Amino acid sequence: MQRAPRANRSRWKGTALALALAGCDQPLEPVEPDPRPSLSGAWVGHTPAGSGILLDLTYVGSDRVTGTGTFLAFGGQAELRVEGTDRTSHITLELVPDGFQPFEFRGTITESGDILSGVLNGSGFEDVPIEFLRPE
Repeated sequence: MQRAPRANRSRWKGTALALALAGCDQPLEPVEPDPRPSLSGAWVGHTPAGSGILLDLTYVGSDRVTGTGTFLAFGGQAELRVEGTDRTSHITLELVPDGFQPFEFRGTITESGDILSGVLNGSGFEDVPIEFLRPE
């Protein structure tokens, strides 16, 4: 395959640049940072009965949350799969422990992004309060 002469390549580059600039008739708007505190990262929570939940969360897209974790209770533990949403700091997470029924967390995150508080429901939980903190 023969390459186009240098003059033709320059003409194509110029045409491509002109087409790209033609589509930019509006000035670019600055992108505002997301005002929500981020759920990404590690969290540690405890229920009043002494069960513990460790989470490691990340965003997939703008409001979908996914992650992994560990549920600790009664001298045993189960690995967790986590899926959920962050809708303007109203958080819903489905926690799916290996070998057990899934349960759900519904709550909010503080403006500072360091406390996640809410309730657990399902798999034996019924409006059980829980507070997650970022580990130090």
